[in-house]
Amino acid sequence: MMAKLCRLYVCALVVCVACGNNSSSSSSGASAGSTPAAAGATSGSASGSSGATSGSTSGSSSAGATSGSASGSTSSMGTPQTPPIGGSLVESWLAAGWYKLWSSEPAIHGARSPSPHGFDRVYSNDVINANATGTGAWPLGAAAVKELYGSLTDTTPVGYAVYLKTQANSAAGANWYFYERVPLSSTAPHDANGVVADGLGGTGTAMSICVACHAAAGSDAAHTPSVGGRDEVYTPVSTSPPDASAPDTSLAGTPQMPPMGGSLVEPWLAAGWYKLWDSEPAIHAARSPSPHGFDRVYSNEVINANATGTGAWPLGAAAVKELYGALTDTIPVGYAVYLKTQADSAAGANWYFYERVPLSSTAPHDANGVVADGLGATGTAMSICVACHAAAGSDAAHTPSVGGRDEVYTPVP
Repeated sequence: MMAKLCRLYVCALVVCVACGNNSSSSSSGASAGSTPAAAGATSGSASGSSGATSGSTSGSSSAGATSGSASGSTSSMGTPQTPPIGGSLVESWLAAGWYKLWSSEPAIHGARSPSPHGFDRVYSNDVINANATGTGAWPLGAAAVKELYGSLTDTTPVGYAVYLKTQANSAAGANWYFYERVPLSSTAPHDANGVVADGLGGTGTAMSICVACHAAAGSDAAHTPSVGGRDEVYTPVSTSPPDASAPDTSLAGTPQMPPMGGSLVEPWLAAGWYKLWDSEPAIHAARSPSPHGFDRVYSNEVINANATGTGAWPLGAAAVKELYGALTDTIPVGYAVYLKTQADSAAGANWYFYERVPLSSTAPHDANGVVADGLGATGTAMSICVACHAAAGSDAAHTPSVGGRDEVYTPVP
Protein backbone atom coordinates (compact mmCIF):
# COMPACT_ATOMS: atom_id res chain seq x y z
CA MET A 1 0.00 0.00 0.00
CA MET A 2 2.74 2.49 0.90
CA ALA A 3 4.43 1.80 -2.41
CA LYS A 4 1.12 2.56 -4.09
CA LEU A 5 0.80 5.86 -2.29
CA CYS A 6 4.40 6.83 -3.00
CA ARG A 7 3.90 6.30 -6.70
CA LEU A 8 0.85 8.48 -6.54
CA TYR A 9 2.55 11.31 -4.72
CA VAL A 10 5.08 11.83 -7.50
CA CYS A 11 2.90 14.13 -9.60
CA ALA A 12 1.62 16.73 -7.16
CA LEU A 13 0.27 19.67 -9.14
CA VAL A 14 -0.19 23.36 -8.58
CA VAL A 15 -3.65 24.70 -9.37
CA CYS A 16 -4.23 28.27 -10.31
CA VAL A 17 -7.75 29.55 -9.83
CA ALA A 18 -8.82 32.47 -11.89
CA CYS A 19 -7.06 35.05 -13.88
CA GLY A 20 -6.03 38.29 -12.30
CA ASN A 21 -5.04 38.84 -8.75
CA ASN A 22 -8.11 39.13 -6.56
CA SER A 23 -11.83 39.14 -6.25
CA SER A 24 -14.68 37.58 -8.07
CA SER A 25 -17.95 38.10 -9.64
CA SER A 26 -19.30 34.64 -9.67
CA SER A 27 -21.95 32.43 -8.34
CA SER A 28 -22.35 28.88 -9.23
CA GLY A 29 -22.93 25.91 -7.35
CA ALA A 30 -21.72 23.66 -10.04
CA SER A 31 -19.30 21.58 -8.11
CA ALA A 32 -18.69 18.40 -9.96
CA GLY A 33 -17.65 15.40 -8.06
CA SER A 34 -19.12 15.99 -4.63
CA THR A 35 -22.48 14.72 -3.53
CA PRO A 36 -24.51 16.74 -1.13
CA ALA A 37 -24.80 14.85 2.09
CA ALA A 38 -26.77 15.82 5.06
CA ALA A 39 -24.94 15.25 8.27
CA GLY A 40 -27.21 14.93 11.15
CA ALA A 41 -30.16 13.90 9.09
CA THR A 42 -30.80 10.89 11.26
CA SER A 43 -30.79 10.53 14.99
CA GLY A 44 -27.25 10.08 16.18
CA SER A 45 -25.89 12.30 13.40
CA ALA A 46 -22.33 13.50 13.63
CA SER A 47 -20.60 16.72 12.86
CA GLY A 48 -17.75 15.73 15.04
CA SER A 49 -14.09 15.11 14.68
CA SER A 50 -12.10 12.04 13.94
CA GLY A 51 -8.60 11.36 15.00
CA ALA A 52 -7.33 12.10 11.54
CA THR A 53 -4.37 14.29 10.76
CA SER A 54 -3.68 16.12 7.57
CA GLY A 55 -2.25 13.92 4.86
CA SER A 56 -1.48 13.84 1.21
CA THR A 57 -2.98 11.92 -1.64
CA SER A 58 -3.32 11.32 -5.25
CA GLY A 59 -5.85 10.02 -7.65
CA SER A 60 -7.35 10.16 -11.04
CA SER A 61 -9.01 13.21 -12.37
CA SER A 62 -11.11 14.19 -15.24
CA ALA A 63 -11.32 17.65 -16.42
CA GLY A 64 -13.36 20.05 -17.73
CA ALA A 65 -15.82 21.62 -19.81
CA THR A 66 -13.64 24.12 -21.59
CA SER A 67 -11.13 23.66 -24.33
CA GLY A 68 -7.73 22.90 -22.92
CA SER A 69 -9.23 20.79 -20.19
CA ALA A 70 -6.85 18.68 -18.17
CA SER A 71 -7.11 15.10 -17.16
CA GLY A 72 -4.79 14.11 -14.35
CA SER A 73 -3.24 10.82 -13.47
CA THR A 74 -3.67 8.81 -10.30
CA SER A 75 -1.04 11.11 -8.85
CA SER A 76 -3.24 14.18 -9.20
CA MET A 77 -5.88 13.88 -6.50
CA GLY A 78 -4.19 16.57 -4.46
CA THR A 79 -2.87 16.95 -0.93
CA PRO A 80 -3.48 19.53 1.80
CA GLN A 81 -0.79 21.68 0.14
CA THR A 82 -1.41 20.80 -3.51
CA PRO A 83 -4.71 21.03 -5.38
CA PRO A 84 -5.53 18.28 -7.86
CA ILE A 85 -6.00 18.76 -11.59
CA GLY A 86 -9.43 18.44 -13.20
CA GLY A 87 -12.59 20.27 -12.19
CA SER A 88 -14.41 17.38 -10.53
CA LEU A 89 -11.45 16.71 -8.24
CA VAL A 90 -10.74 20.39 -7.63
CA GLU A 91 -14.32 21.01 -6.50
CA SER A 92 -14.18 18.14 -4.01
CA TRP A 93 -10.79 19.34 -2.78
CA LEU A 94 -12.12 22.90 -2.34
CA ALA A 95 -15.13 21.57 -0.45
CA ALA A 96 -12.81 19.75 1.97
CA GLY A 97 -11.33 23.15 2.89
CA TRP A 98 -7.64 22.30 2.81
CA TYR A 99 -6.71 25.67 1.31
CA LYS A 100 -8.17 27.49 4.31
CA LEU A 101 -5.17 26.26 6.29
CA TRP A 102 -2.89 28.25 3.97
CA SER A 103 -1.72 31.81 4.49
CA SER A 104 -4.41 34.23 3.37
CA GLU A 105 -5.25 37.85 2.87
CA PRO A 106 -6.97 39.20 5.98
CA ALA A 107 -10.32 39.87 4.35
CA ILE A 108 -12.38 40.08 1.16
CA HIS A 109 -11.52 43.16 -0.90
CA GLY A 110 -12.28 44.84 -4.18
CA ALA A 111 -10.24 43.56 -7.12
CA ARG A 112 -6.89 45.20 -7.64
CA SER A 113 -6.14 46.22 -11.21
CA PRO A 114 -5.74 44.48 -13.58
CA SER A 115 -7.88 41.77 -11.96
CA PRO A 116 -11.38 41.28 -13.43
CA HIS A 117 -12.66 39.42 -10.39
CA GLY A 118 -14.79 41.98 -8.58
CA PHE A 119 -14.34 40.93 -4.96
CA ASP A 120 -11.98 38.23 -3.77
CA ARG A 121 -9.60 36.84 -1.17
CA VAL A 122 -6.34 35.02 -1.98
CA TYR A 123 -4.81 32.03 -0.18
CA SER A 124 -1.20 30.94 -0.88
CA ASN A 125 0.24 27.52 -0.10
CA ASP A 126 3.49 26.93 1.77
CA VAL A 127 5.59 26.99 -1.43
CA ILE A 128 4.47 30.52 -2.32
CA ASN A 129 4.51 31.61 1.31
CA ALA A 130 8.13 30.50 1.77
CA ASN A 131 9.24 32.33 -1.38
CA ALA A 132 6.96 35.37 -1.25
CA THR A 133 9.79 37.83 -0.60
CA GLY A 134 12.01 36.44 -3.36
CA THR A 135 12.40 37.54 -6.95
CA GLY A 136 12.93 34.31 -8.88
CA ALA A 137 10.45 31.99 -10.51
CA TRP A 138 8.18 30.07 -8.15
CA PRO A 139 9.26 26.50 -7.41
CA LEU A 140 7.35 23.48 -8.66
CA GLY A 141 4.22 23.05 -6.50
CA ALA A 142 3.45 26.74 -6.00
CA ALA A 143 -0.32 27.07 -5.68
CA ALA A 144 -3.00 29.58 -4.80
CA VAL A 145 -6.75 29.72 -4.38
CA LYS A 146 -8.79 32.85 -4.93
CA GLU A 147 -12.24 32.88 -3.39
CA LEU A 148 -14.59 34.95 -5.55
CA TYR A 149 -17.41 36.95 -3.98
CA GLY A 150 -20.37 38.97 -5.22
CA SER A 151 -19.81 41.78 -2.71
CA LEU A 152 -17.70 42.86 0.25
CA THR A 153 -20.39 41.71 2.66
CA ASP A 154 -20.79 38.20 1.26
CA THR A 155 -19.76 35.35 3.51
CA THR A 156 -19.90 32.50 1.00
CA PRO A 157 -17.81 32.41 -2.20
CA VAL A 158 -19.72 32.44 -5.47
CA GLY A 159 -16.77 30.97 -7.34
CA TYR A 160 -13.10 30.10 -7.22
CA ALA A 161 -9.89 30.55 -9.16
CA VAL A 162 -7.13 28.00 -8.56
CA TYR A 163 -3.65 27.76 -10.02
CA LEU A 164 -0.80 25.31 -9.63
CA LYS A 165 2.72 25.19 -11.04
CA THR A 166 3.21 21.69 -12.42
CA GLN A 167 6.84 21.95 -13.60
CA ALA A 168 9.88 23.90 -12.40
CA ASN A 169 9.90 25.75 -15.72
CA SER A 170 6.75 27.83 -16.18
CA ALA A 171 7.16 27.68 -19.97
CA ALA A 172 5.44 31.04 -20.35
CA GLY A 173 2.46 29.76 -18.40
CA ALA A 174 2.07 26.48 -20.27
CA ASN A 175 3.13 24.49 -17.19
CA TRP A 176 0.66 26.14 -14.85
CA TYR A 177 -2.73 24.52 -14.28
CA PHE A 178 -5.70 26.89 -14.06
CA TYR A 179 -9.23 26.27 -12.87
CA GLU A 180 -11.88 28.95 -12.59
CA ARG A 181 -15.59 28.72 -11.89
CA VAL A 182 -17.90 31.73 -11.81
CA PRO A 183 -21.65 32.24 -11.33
CA LEU A 184 -23.78 31.40 -14.34
CA SER A 185 -24.78 35.08 -14.39
CA SER A 186 -21.17 36.19 -14.84
CA THR A 187 -20.19 38.07 -18.00
CA ALA A 188 -16.98 36.04 -18.15
CA PRO A 189 -17.11 33.37 -20.86
CA HIS A 190 -18.00 30.07 -19.23
CA ASP A 191 -19.66 26.74 -19.88
CA ALA A 192 -23.00 25.46 -18.60
CA ASN A 193 -21.47 24.81 -15.17
CA GLY A 194 -19.85 28.22 -14.86
CA VAL A 195 -16.39 26.85 -15.66
CA VAL A 196 -14.18 29.48 -17.31
CA ALA A 197 -11.01 27.40 -17.52
CA ASP A 198 -9.86 23.92 -16.54
CA GLY A 199 -6.51 22.96 -17.99
CA LEU A 200 -2.85 23.67 -18.47
CA GLY A 201 -1.93 27.13 -19.74
CA GLY A 202 -0.61 25.93 -23.08
CA THR A 203 -3.99 25.68 -24.75
CA GLY A 204 -7.69 26.52 -24.58
CA THR A 205 -9.20 29.07 -22.24
CA ALA A 206 -6.49 28.45 -19.66
CA MET A 207 -4.16 30.04 -22.20
CA SER A 208 -6.44 32.59 -23.88
CA ILE A 209 -7.94 33.92 -20.64
CA CYS A 210 -5.81 32.96 -17.62
CA VAL A 211 -2.27 33.05 -19.02
CA ALA A 212 -3.17 36.03 -21.20
CA CYS A 213 -3.68 37.95 -17.97
CA HIS A 214 -1.28 36.26 -15.53
CA ALA A 215 1.72 36.34 -17.87
CA ALA A 216 2.15 40.05 -17.10
CA ALA A 217 2.36 39.57 -13.31
CA GLY A 218 5.28 41.59 -11.97
CA SER A 219 6.29 42.90 -15.40
CA ASP A 220 5.84 46.56 -14.44
CA ALA A 221 4.27 48.74 -11.75
CA ALA A 222 0.81 48.47 -13.30
CA HIS A 223 1.01 44.69 -13.12
CA THR A 224 2.45 44.43 -9.62
CA PRO A 225 -0.56 45.14 -7.40
CA SER A 226 1.03 43.17 -4.55
CA VAL A 227 4.65 42.97 -3.40
CA GLY A 228 6.43 39.93 -4.81
CA GLY A 229 4.09 39.38 -7.76
CA ARG A 230 5.80 37.51 -10.61
CA ASP A 231 5.79 34.32 -12.69
CA GLU A 232 2.00 34.06 -13.22
CA VAL A 233 1.21 35.09 -9.61
CA TYR A 234 -0.14 38.58 -8.95
CA THR A 235 -0.66 38.31 -5.19
CA PRO A 236 1.65 36.05 -3.18
CA VAL A 237 0.53 35.92 0.44
CA SER A 238 3.30 35.73 3.01
CA THR A 239 3.01 34.35 6.51
CA SER A 240 -0.33 34.95 8.17
CA PRO A 241 -2.44 32.85 10.53
CA PRO A 242 -4.77 30.28 8.98
CA ASP A 243 -8.36 31.26 8.28
CA ALA A 244 -10.43 30.87 11.43
CA SER A 245 -13.05 29.00 9.42
CA ALA A 246 -10.55 26.39 8.25
CA PRO A 247 -11.41 22.83 9.20
CA ASP A 248 -9.35 21.24 11.91
CA THR A 249 -7.19 18.70 10.13
CA SER A 250 -8.61 16.19 12.58
CA LEU A 251 -12.02 16.80 10.99
CA ALA A 252 -11.21 16.79 7.30
CA GLY A 253 -9.82 13.27 7.09
CA THR A 254 -6.64 11.96 5.47
CA PRO A 255 -5.89 9.46 2.72
CA GLN A 256 -5.97 6.71 5.35
CA MET A 257 -8.75 8.01 7.58
CA PRO A 258 -12.24 9.20 6.67
CA PRO A 259 -13.64 12.28 8.38
CA MET A 260 -16.78 12.29 10.52
CA GLY A 261 -20.05 13.88 9.46
CA GLY A 262 -21.80 13.30 6.15
CA SER A 263 -20.99 16.72 4.71
CA LEU A 264 -17.27 15.89 5.07
CA VAL A 265 -17.49 12.19 4.29
CA GLU A 266 -19.14 12.72 0.90
CA PRO A 267 -16.39 15.02 -0.52
CA TRP A 268 -13.80 12.63 0.92
CA LEU A 269 -15.46 9.71 -0.86
CA ALA A 270 -15.73 11.72 -4.08
CA ALA A 271 -11.99 12.47 -3.90
CA GLY A 272 -11.37 8.72 -4.06
CA TRP A 273 -8.87 8.37 -1.18
CA TYR A 274 -10.24 4.97 -0.19
CA LYS A 275 -9.60 3.58 -3.67
CA LEU A 276 -5.91 3.56 -2.78
CA TRP A 277 -6.67 1.02 -0.03
CA ASP A 278 -6.58 -2.74 -0.38
CA SER A 279 -9.88 -4.02 -1.70
CA GLU A 280 -11.86 -7.10 -2.56
CA PRO A 281 -11.17 -8.04 -6.18
CA ALA A 282 -14.69 -7.41 -7.46
CA ILE A 283 -18.28 -6.57 -6.65
CA HIS A 284 -20.11 -9.54 -5.12
CA ALA A 285 -23.44 -10.48 -3.64
CA ALA A 286 -23.75 -9.70 0.06
CA ARG A 287 -22.50 -12.40 2.41
CA SER A 288 -24.88 -13.28 5.24
CA PRO A 289 -25.73 -11.58 7.54
CA SER A 290 -25.13 -8.43 5.43
CA PRO A 291 -28.27 -6.69 4.14
CA HIS A 292 -26.37 -4.75 1.46
CA GLY A 293 -27.30 -6.60 -1.73
CA PHE A 294 -24.13 -6.15 -3.80
CA ASP A 295 -20.97 -4.56 -2.50
CA ARG A 296 -17.20 -4.29 -2.51
CA VAL A 297 -15.12 -3.64 0.64
CA TYR A 298 -11.96 -1.51 0.95
CA SER A 299 -9.81 -1.68 4.13
CA ASN A 300 -7.29 0.95 5.22
CA GLU A 301 -3.73 0.18 6.30
CA VAL A 302 -4.68 -0.26 9.96
CA ILE A 303 -7.08 -3.09 9.15
CA ASN A 304 -4.84 -4.46 6.42
CA ALA A 305 -1.83 -4.71 8.74
CA ASN A 306 -3.87 -6.52 11.40
CA ALA A 307 -6.16 -8.61 9.19
CA THR A 308 -4.63 -11.93 10.25
CA GLY A 309 -4.75 -11.10 13.97
CA THR A 310 -7.36 -11.94 16.56
CA GLY A 311 -7.43 -8.94 18.88
CA ALA A 312 -9.46 -5.76 18.73
CA TRP A 313 -8.65 -3.39 15.87
CA PRO A 314 -6.36 -0.49 16.74
CA LEU A 315 -7.55 3.10 16.83
CA GLY A 316 -7.94 4.39 13.26
CA ALA A 317 -9.17 1.15 11.71
CA ALA A 318 -11.47 2.10 8.84
CA ALA A 319 -13.33 0.56 5.92
CA VAL A 320 -15.48 1.68 3.03
CA LYS A 321 -18.12 -0.52 1.46
CA GLU A 322 -19.26 0.50 -2.00
CA LEU A 323 -22.93 -0.45 -2.47
CA TYR A 324 -24.23 -1.51 -5.89
CA GLY A 325 -27.62 -2.29 -7.38
CA ALA A 326 -26.33 -5.25 -9.39
CA LEU A 327 -23.21 -7.29 -10.12
CA THR A 328 -22.91 -5.56 -13.49
CA ASP A 329 -23.08 -2.01 -12.12
CA THR A 330 -19.97 0.13 -12.48
CA ILE A 331 -20.97 3.08 -10.30
CA PRO A 332 -21.86 2.74 -6.60
CA VAL A 333 -25.41 3.61 -5.61
CA GLY A 334 -24.38 4.19 -2.01
CA TYR A 335 -21.68 3.77 0.61
CA ALA A 336 -21.13 2.41 4.10
CA VAL A 337 -18.17 3.86 6.01
CA TYR A 338 -16.92 2.97 9.46
CA LEU A 339 -14.03 4.25 11.57
CA LYS A 340 -12.73 3.28 15.00
CA THR A 341 -12.32 6.52 16.94
CA GLN A 342 -10.91 5.15 20.21
CA ALA A 343 -8.71 2.19 21.15
CA ASP A 344 -11.61 0.75 23.16
CA SER A 345 -14.56 -0.10 20.93
CA ALA A 346 -16.91 0.25 23.91
CA ALA A 347 -19.30 -2.28 22.38
CA GLY A 348 -19.47 -0.23 19.20
CA ALA A 349 -20.04 3.13 20.87
CA ASN A 350 -16.60 4.38 19.78
CA TRP A 351 -17.05 3.45 16.13
CA TYR A 352 -18.31 6.07 13.70
CA PHE A 353 -20.78 4.85 11.07
CA TYR A 354 -22.01 6.54 7.91
CA GLU A 355 -24.31 4.92 5.40
CA ARG A 356 -26.12 6.34 2.37
CA VAL A 357 -28.44 4.29 0.16
CA PRO A 358 -30.63 5.02 -2.88
CA LEU A 359 -33.88 6.80 -2.08
CA SER A 360 -35.67 3.72 -3.43
CA SER A 361 -34.04 1.49 -0.79
CA THR A 362 -36.23 -0.30 1.73
CA ALA A 363 -33.67 0.49 4.45
CA PRO A 364 -34.87 3.29 6.74
CA HIS A 365 -33.29 6.55 5.58
CA ASP A 366 -33.80 10.30 5.49
CA ALA A 367 -34.64 12.51 2.51
CA ASN A 368 -31.03 12.29 1.30
CA GLY A 369 -30.78 8.53 1.60
CA VAL A 370 -28.75 8.70 4.82
CA VAL A 371 -29.32 5.65 7.01
CA ALA A 372 -26.80 6.52 9.74
CA ASP A 373 -24.32 9.28 10.48
CA GLY A 374 -22.89 9.18 13.96
CA LEU A 375 -21.11 7.29 16.70
CA GLY A 376 -22.47 3.88 17.58
CA ALA A 377 -23.65 4.94 21.03
CA THR A 378 -26.94 6.42 19.88
CA GLY A 379 -29.44 6.84 17.09
CA THR A 380 -29.48 4.75 13.94
CA ALA A 381 -25.72 4.21 14.12
CA MET A 382 -26.52 2.15 17.24
CA SER A 383 -29.92 0.67 16.36
CA ILE A 384 -28.97 -0.35 12.82
CA CYS A 385 -25.19 -0.44 12.37
CA VAL A 386 -23.95 -1.63 15.76
CA ALA A 387 -26.97 -3.90 16.14
CA CYS A 388 -25.58 -5.81 13.16
CA HIS A 389 -21.81 -5.29 13.41
CA ALA A 390 -21.56 -6.18 17.11
CA ALA A 391 -21.86 -9.85 16.22
CA ALA A 392 -18.91 -9.84 13.79
CA GLY A 393 -16.70 -12.86 14.49
CA SER A 394 -18.87 -14.12 17.32
CA ASP A 395 -19.59 -17.48 15.64
CA ALA A 396 -19.35 -19.20 12.26
CA ALA A 397 -22.59 -17.64 11.04
CA HIS A 398 -21.20 -14.19 11.78
CA THR A 399 -17.73 -14.74 10.31
CA PRO A 400 -18.31 -14.54 6.55
CA SER A 401 -14.67 -13.54 6.02
CA VAL A 402 -11.49 -14.71 7.74
CA GLY A 403 -10.42 -12.36 10.52
CA GLY A 404 -13.81 -10.74 11.07
CA ARG A 405 -14.16 -9.34 14.59
CA ASP A 406 -14.68 -6.16 16.64
CA GLU A 407 -17.42 -4.57 14.45
CA VAL A 408 -15.68 -5.59 11.18
CA TYR A 409 -17.14 -8.47 9.15
CA THR A 410 -14.74 -8.37 6.20
CA PRO A 411 -11.15 -7.23 6.78
CA VAL A 412 -9.26 -7.09 3.48
CA PRO A 413 -5.70 -8.44 3.92
